[in-house]
Amino acid sequence: MYKQTRSIVLASSSPRRKAFLERYRLEFKVITSSLEEKIKEGELPVEYASRTAREKAESVVSKCSKEEIIISADTIVVFGNKILGKPRSSSDSFAMLKQ
Repeated sequence: MYKQTRSIVLASSSPRRKAFLERYRLEFKVITSSLEEKIKEGELPVEYASRTAREKAESVVSKCSKEEIIISADTIVVFGNKILGKPRSSSDSFAMLKQ
């Protein structure tokens, strides 16, 4: 059995990410990022997801000790080469799904 020796910080309020860590019985605390997620002009989807995950971790690092492990991620939906973003309404969700 794995013995956890370092504290884990989840830089996300995502219920799916919390459930994943709980499934493996890892002890962790959640520190959410206040990062405003904006796509940069000409940024590819993989670049955007990598950058936002890194920036989320960087935004909480000052609230963590040097011994803590920060876990951060970003999930995006891409159609073609376009990032769809988070729907603002149910009609927006429907329009995205119709694509």
